[in-house]
Amino acid sequence: MQSSERLRFEQSCRECLVPQPIVEDHSSGDLICTGCGLVLEARGIDETSEWRTFGNSDKETGADPNRVGGPVNALLSGGGLGGKIGKADDGTAGIGAALSRAAARVDNPDRQLIVAFRGITSICDNLGLDSSVKDRACELYKRIIDSKSIKGRNPQAVQAATVYIACRQEEKAKTFKEVCGATSSTNKTEIGRAYKAIVKVFDRGTLFKPQAHTIHADQYIVRFCHNLGLSHDLQKAARQTIEVVTDPMRSFSKSPWYGKSPISIAAAVIYMLSLVGSPNDRCMPDRIALITGVAEVTLMASYRDLCTASEEIVPSWYSTPEKVKSLLHA
Repeated sequence: MQSSERLRFEQSCRECLVPQPIVEDHSSGDLICTGCGLVLEARGIDETSEWRTFGNSDKETGADPNRVGGPVNALLSGGGLGGKIGKADDGTAGIGAALSRAAARVDNPDRQLIVAFRGITSICDNLGLDSSVKDRACELYKRIIDSKSIKGRNPQAVQAATVYIACRQEEKAKTFKEVCGATSSTNKTEIGRAYKAIVKVFDRGTLFKPQAHTIHADQYIVRFCHNLGLSHDLQKAARQTIEVVTDPMRSFSKSPWYGKSPISIAAAVIYMLSLVGSPNDRCMPDRIALITGVAEVTLMASYRDLCTASEEIVPSWYSTPEKVKSLLHA
C-alpha cells in the first residue's frame, strides 16, 4: 500500500463476506479491501478540508496551488465565481499578461456590487451586527440597483440607509445616529435623503415593500443603561415603566408622549428614574443626550410629559412616594 492510504472504517466486503479493514487511496479516490484487494468504491469525493499551507517558494514563483475560492454569492452573476489568468509554467508573464490586461478592460457587471457589499459589511462590523442584517441589507441594495430608481445618490449613503432599514426589518435596535456614525465616507444629511428616497420607491411598488417592524423603547434600555453605567435596578424599573407607558390597553393613548420617538421615550424614562432612584444612578441630561443621541431639548420635553403621570408609571418598589410626587412639580 502507498503511504497516502489510511484506515478509514471496517465493513463487510462482498467478496470476503466478513468485516475487513478498508483503506482509502487519496491519489485515486478508491476504497480498497485489505483482505482481497477488491476496489469497493472508485473515484470517491474527498470531503476533507481544502485548505492547505504553502511555503514561501510559492510566493517567489508566483504559483497559486490553492484550489479554493470565495463562497458562492447568489446576488452576483454566476454566483460570484470567476477565473484568473495565471503566469506561464516558467514563471514569466508571457501571453498571460496581455490576456490579463484585456480581461481587466472588460467591464465587470458586478464590480460596483462587490464594492457596495464590502461597504455594507464594514458598516455592519462597526455596529456589531450579525450576518442576517448584512444579508438583508445586501439583498435590498441589489434590488435598488436593479430597479434603477435611485440615481445620483452617494453610494455610501445608500449603503448606510439599507443597513438602517435592514436593522428595522430584523428588529435590531440601532438608532439612525448610530448607523450614521458607523461610516466616515458620508454624512447624516445624505444618508437621510437616501433613506427617504428608498422609502418613496417602496411606496411606488417598484421594489418589495419592507414590513419594517416597530422598534419599541424597551429595546434601547439595556444598551443605554449599560453605556451610562447605571444599576440593574434602574434598568429593571425602566423596562417596567416603558411597558406601562406604551401599553395600548391603558388610557395613555391620548397622553402627550403618545407617538413620540421610542428613543426619546427611553432617554426620558432613564432621566426621570435617575432623579428618584439611588444617588449613584444620578445622571445629568447632557450626558444622557450624548449617549442616546437625543437632543437635550427633546429629552427634557419628553421628560416633562412623563412627569405628568409619574405616580402611575414609576414602579412602587423603586422609589418612595414623596420622591415620585416631587416630579409633578418639575
